[in-house]
Amino acid sequence: MADLSLPPPDLHSPKELLAVAEELLNAGDSRLYRAAILEAITALEAYVADRVFSSLGSKIDPLLVKWLEEKTRMDFDSRLDTFVPIAIGRTIDKQNHLWAQYKEAKEIRNKVTHSGRKVTREQAFSVVRTVLDWLAYLGSTVEVDLALIDLRRHLQQKGWGEEGKQKGKFSPEITLVEIVQEYFQSARSADVKSEFLIGGKYRADLVLFFEQYSVLVETKVLRGSRFESGLQSAVTQISRMMTESRISRAAIIIGSRDVPKEYEKPQQLMDGQISVIGISI
Repeated sequence: MADLSLPPPDLHSPKELLAVAEELLNAGDSRLYRAAILEAITALEAYVADRVFSSLGSKIDPLLVKWLEEKTRMDFDSRLDTFVPIAIGRTIDKQNHLWAQYKEAKEIRNKVTHSGRKVTREQAFSVVRTVLDWLAYLGSTVEVDLALIDLRRHLQQKGWGEEGKQKGKFSPEITLVEIVQEYFQSARSADVKSEFLIGGKYRADLVLFFEQYSVLVETKVLRGSRFESGLQSAVTQISRMMTESRISRAAIIIGSRDVPKEYEKPQQLMDGQISVIGISI
């Protein structure tokens, strides 16, 4: 395995964010259930404020991101149903169970906050579980996209891409798949399996497991073919793996000599199901 001494991807673990809420919930003291609910919802709000707005910064003008952040400081629903879809490239289905669970959890939190209402352990557990589900859903897209941006930047610093070529640091003997595997295996927020066999037919480079959500990660190095044709081939291949594995989220990392400008940042295909980024080689 190649050793480029890359820093680990800065991935936040949902369990880390909810550690305090889970400790309060498991303490066995009914007086702490209200605090567990407040901590859980706060974890979701803090996550969206940090990671989702960070992702927005790679897609729209940072000054506009700052303005939107200030404008919606007291309007979390707008952040969740308006800005999250822009950040992750996927619509929020308000008919989906995730949205219904969020509204129910928010109602419980509001009653706890404004009326001092007592809550049961079941209600507190439901709120914590809902937040964990949302963090896993968001993390399987937002965290991976942000990690792809970091990966590309670190590769350039280590000698890949045009900047690396100019410095004479380009290292073709180090394979892209080795680098990607080493990078994601240092993450803390997801369990990682490499050379993952799918249905006896396909072998994915990596699969990241975020609670109940999983992400297929594939790399492709283009020697002679053009970027667009190589991308189409990779999308076709990974789409088959997604169907066979029933994994609805994937990332494609393409090494090429002609990376289009727009693919220097993650681009979402298939309604946000596939993130694609290009690495100059």
